[in-house]
Amino acid sequence: MNGPGRHGDGGPDLRTVAVEDLEPVLSPSFAMGETDWGPYAAAIARWEAVTGRAAPAPVRYDGKGGKPRLNPALTEWMMGWPEGWVTSPEVGLSRAEQLKACGNGVVPQQAVAALRELLARPGVPAIREAVAA
Repeated sequence: MNGPGRHGDGGPDLRTVAVEDLEPVLSPSFAMGETDWGPYAAAIARWEAVTGRAAPAPVRYDGKGGKPRLNPALTEWMMGWPEGWVTSPEVGLSRAEQLKACGNGVVPQQAVAALRELLARPGVPAIREAVAA
């Protein structure tokens, strides 16, 4: 709690671990506007191919004193939603509301997979039959 260092026999404290985890992200290329996705680069590239659009920047420098904060457009993109689905100014959500919507939302591909799995179970009527009833 009081800064970097080892505490007791439990290893590094939370702040030390967090700083060590951030060091690869805060590379010189990150500071110049390029994102170094590190070990997640392959997954980011695959999702870019699936969604058909590039990943938004992971942070926006709009915190107090220009500090970086999570970019809601990245969470929206990660969910597989259309660009601006919750982040467009026309929607009218605050940054906190945008992040909440993304955090409480459903990834469409997962919803489709779940419905297919459930509807394929024995005894479950075909969707057309259920809708017609």
